[in-house]
This record gives sequence, C-alpha cells and structure tokens, in this order.
Amino acid sequence: MAASKMKQAGGKDSNNQQAETIVNQVNIALAPLDEMAKVVLENAFGGVPATTLKQVEDNQSSFKSIFVDELKKIVAQVNDIEKIVNSPDFQYVSKKALLSASRSGEVDMHQDLSHLVVQRMLHDESDIKRFVFNEAIEVINKLTDNQLKILSLCFLGKYVIWNDVLTKEQLNNVLKKFFVPLLDVELTNSQFQYLEYVGCSNNSSIGGKSHFKQFIKRKYPMSLSEGIDAESIQNFDDYELIKFGDKYKIPYVNLETMKNSLFEKGFSEEKIQRHVNLYNQMVGKRVLNSDDDIPSLFTKGSELNEVYSWFGSMNLTAVGIAIAITHLEKVVGEKWNVDIWIN
Repeated sequence: MAASKMKQAGGKDSNNQQAETIVNQVNIALAPLDEMAKVVLENAFGGVPATTLKQVEDNQSSFKSIFVDELKKIVAQVNDIEKIVNSPDFQYVSKKALLSASRSGEVDMHQDLSHLVVQRMLHDESDIKRFVFNEAIEVINKLTDNQLKILSLCFLGKYVIWNDVLTKEQLNNVLKKFFVPLLDVELTNSQFQYLEYVGCSNNSSIGGKSHFKQFIKRKYPMSLSEGIDAESIQNFDDYELIKFGDKYKIPYVNLETMKNSLFEKGFSEEKIQRHVNLYNQMVGKRVLNSDDDIPSLFTKGSELNEVYSWFGSMNLTAVGIAIAITHLEKVVGEKWNVDIWIN
C-alpha cells in the first residue's frame, strides 16, 4: 500500500512538473509577442483616436489569448522554443501576424493566424514548411471567408482521399461532414483570379470544367458498386474481400490504391491482375443506371455537382494547401497531417 501511495505521489509530481514546463515555455514564446504588441501600437497606430487604440488593444488581446491556447497543444513537441521565437525570421513573421490581428476584431481571423504561427513554430526545422507557413501567415488576412471555402473545397476534392470509403452510405457521411458545411459559397471568375494572384492557386478554373460525378467515379468507384455474390467469385480464398450484407467487395477505394497496396504487400503480378479483373467486375455492377444519377445518391448532391463544375484545372500551391487545412481544422474540427502534402 505504501509503495502504491509513493507511486501516485510521484505521478502527481511528474504531472505538476510537466504543467509547469508548459507554462514556462508558453511564457517564453509570449514575452517577445507582448513587447512587439507595444511597438506595433506606437509605430503603426500612434496618433489614432483613443477609441481606435482601445479596439486595437482588444484585438491584440484576443489574438494573444487564442495563440496561447493553440501553443499549449503543441509546445511539448517544439525543440528550443526560445531560439525559435528570438530568431529574426520568426520575429518578422510574428510581427506580420500581430499587425493583421491588430487591424481586425474577427475572432476567426485570430484563430487562423494563431494556428499558422504555431504551425510555423512546430515546423521550424524544415526549410520548405517554414517558408510555406511564413507566406501563409502573410496571405491569409487578404482572404475572405468565401475564398477560404473555395480553397478548402478544392483541397478536399483534389488532394484528399478517404481510403476506407467502400459504400455510398460511407461516402455520403464523408460528404456531409466535410463538404456540405462549405457549400454556402459564391463562385465567380474574379474569386478564382484573385486566389491565383495572391499565390494560393494556379491553372485557374476559367476555361475548364469538371464534374462531381467524375470526381466520384475516379476516386470512389467501389462506393458505387453493389458488390457481388460469393458464388460469382472463383477461388474465393485467393482474394482480399470484405462482406457488406450478402455481397462482397474488394476493400480498396479505387483501382490505383489497390494495385499500389498489393504491390507493397509483395503480391505477384499474376495475382494483382486477377484482383484487377475482379475489381473491374465489381465496379461494373453499380447501384445506379447512369453517371447522371450519381448526384442523386448523396446529400446536397446537386449543389456539389454545381460547385465542382467550377474547379476545372485549378490546383493549389503549398501555401493554398496550408491555408485550406487551417480553415478545415476550424470548420470541421479534424486534424490533418501537413507532412502528407507539404514535404
């Protein structure tokens, strides 16, 4: 019993020490920001009316409070935080963030800037990520909420795939969670031209068209399959299969994903080809009569079809991807590993 109590006490002390370390690290990061806020007030807002100055101070307080909350989540993962925050490069970019936050009372903007600054700290040792987050911090205050939605929709449609989506119900759940909240969006040529101008995208959508049904067919063909009976599969045990009701499917979202996975597992070319043949057979047995019926299978399918007709050949830059991920984490509360797309 005594040993048990000693162990509990040690654990409590350890937790207290860890909490104290986090507080110390946050204070180290916050100190230069506090000093910078004073400089910004004097240099950028000197001579403005007292009511304006009060608003600037409130904006700064909001930004710093959110920054502290964001920093606490990752501070244990940051190496040598004092070196980072005192470097000229970080001082410069954090001043840009503070200036942007000082000019706006929008909490959403403060959240976006705080997230990007913290990510910049977290990835300080990677040159490319450091440069990308530096640029994203300078650009994001130039974007409207509508433009953030456009970047996010492009990112979801062109750069993300959910590999466990094998049925139309599963795909519909993904669309409802990630895509539908962004559909209140205004799409005009000027919006896309501006995103290209500020360095978030290239190969604008203008002059090109794409369609939601093509996006579904290309990325999630297995979700449109009704599957096949066990009796229709020769040498049943030779295949990777999963059962849905009384039907079977090969558990890969699309053909390319399956071929890559089977190759990595060391399957022979002959066995991979047999999987390909069966996969094509399954995809051929669809739950709909024609491609035109695809939007009708999903929540807000017609709206999604209209939105994605705008994206054409639009591609995101690394800066556009960083900003899209920042916006999505705020909107849907999902964490994304930026290393997948920015490396």
